[in-house]
Amino acid sequence: MPCILCFTLRNDIMSFYIKKPFWIGKIPLTGILIGLSAIFASLGTISLYKLGSMHLKVYELILIIVIMLLTIKMLEGKNVIINRTYLFLLGAFISITIFSIGNAEYPFVAAKQIFLLLIYVLLSISIVVSCSNRQSVLFIYQGLIYISIALFVVELFHLLTLGNSSEKYGSGSYYFYRPRSFFSEANEFGQYLVFVIGLIVPQLISKKTLLNQKLLLLCFFLDLFLLIPNMSRGSWLGAMAIVVVSIFCLYRTGKIKIKAKSIIKIILLLGIIMIAFIMIIPKIIPVRSTDSIYSVIKARIASFLIFNDETVSERYSFNLIGLHCLEKNPFLGIGFGNVFSVLPFGFDPATGNRKIPEIGNATTANFIIDIAAETGILGISCFLLLLLHAIVTGFKNIRKAKDDNLMIMSTGATVATIGLAVNGISYASHLTPFLWLSIGMTYSLQKIIRKETVVMFPYQ
Repeated sequence: MPCILCFTLRNDIMSFYIKKPFWIGKIPLTGILIGLSAIFASLGTISLYKLGSMHLKVYELILIIVIMLLTIKMLEGKNVIINRTYLFLLGAFISITIFSIGNAEYPFVAAKQIFLLLIYVLLSISIVVSCSNRQSVLFIYQGLIYISIALFVVELFHLLTLGNSSEKYGSGSYYFYRPRSFFSEANEFGQYLVFVIGLIVPQLISKKTLLNQKLLLLCFFLDLFLLIPNMSRGSWLGAMAIVVVSIFCLYRTGKIKIKAKSIIKIILLLGIIMIAFIMIIPKIIPVRSTDSIYSVIKARIASFLIFNDETVSERYSFNLIGLHCLEKNPFLGIGFGNVFSVLPFGFDPATGNRKIPEIGNATTANFIIDIAAETGILGISCFLLLLLHAIVTGFKNIRKAKDDNLMIMSTGATVATIGLAVNGISYASHLTPFLWLSIGMTYSLQKIIRKETVVMFPYQ
């Protein structure tokens, strides 16, 4: 029987109707594959093949297979619903990044950065397209938590066995090992920690868990334990934002009741846990200098209030330089991925020529300023509108979810997006997969909630 592709528009939704679905159990084949791709994105720099600074990672290989199935074998899919505003803003943002290559001092770097961004964007879109029921999203949700537990245990073992070895990691005037798991940079691992906290916290607060509660608690404590010595201030802020927004969302839905006594208990419990961690961490984190780990943590916390920290001052100056780029090219910026070309670092001391930095380090450490400087007013406007639309969609999902599981998954995706956006003020959130993962999960849950609402209430 011939297969037919139909296209319709309804409100802000685009629908593609495709016959002959191919399912494995209750999850379509593409749903399982894209779930595995999302889960394996947690493996950081682990790759199957490396060519220069480019890697073929496990999740990228699976993503390629998914894209092939969605394009070449479209006939094996089912009714796919995609938010039209999401697609329009995403398409506009990607188009602007491509046009910005014309202004780039290093067009090859711009093309490489856009290729990296496209991988994350395709991962996000593929989640929306492939996850056609709640089981698909739940598979991703649970898989991400399970693999995070394994990664956290491995990193904790690494810390315990590191001792006084020569492996050190510098940060400002302090030298200490910052947990980074299989990621190339500690701040990138910090974003992963924030992403996982976003998936866990709503479950723990509401006591509506999607998997074993003991495993959730283990994951949560391991996450916090690694988050402290990770020393990413943006990640600390992102984690705090997740807790606050989770409480607010769940309170508004009536899933939790906030009382003064309960708040005091939570604050005391978290305080005791943090103090215990701070007492334990110096025993296993090697520090090279006369300063103790307490001094390092104290200086990091103090830098939120007084801007005398070396790294804060440096990032502030980089942010100003990035903003000045708008004066030169206000509409399309200086080329995606090229903000490093105006920053005062990365020069070869022998020749005096600028060295091309690694992809993840070529930023001002503020993703909003990065995008504004590199893609201009047009690019940053599209990106911020996309981010805002995703967050608003997430809040609507939480309100409209008809059962606890959908509500918890919606809350997790939404608060993870917000936490990573907050984290982005100190690191390039748009150049890691986790922001795009949470956005993809948000729009996938939107179509699932709408579909189930129509089934439950067909005459509304």
